Amino acid sequence: MDVYCSGEAAFRLVEENRVKKGDVLTVAKIAGINGAKQTHNLIPLCHSLLLSKVDVQLWLDPLAHAVQIEATAKTSGQTGITQVVACRRKEEESGCENTQLRKGRCL
Repeated sequence: MDVYCSGEAAFRLVEENRVKKGDVLTVAKIAGINGAKQTHNLIPLCHSLLLSKVDVQLWLDPLAHAVQIEATAKTSGQTGITQVVACRRKEEESGCENTQLRKGRCL
């Protein structure tokens, strides 16, 4: 993803870390990490997941006057859909119907 600065002057301020309010790139990195951790609060109907890794990398692109951003997040926890599939599989194996999903567990 590229984020374009509004002109060469703005890009130079970011590049030289001379923005009055502080280090733009470090703030953007921290905001990206916090956004990943708070996705369940930011996106409606999104389940919270335990993240095993969140990484945000930023690179300056002087030719485009842009900041390139790459973000990755990893989880080993089950997402909502994998929990539902696990419940359906439990139903099939036990011959029972209508198992319920509560607090991430099949009942």
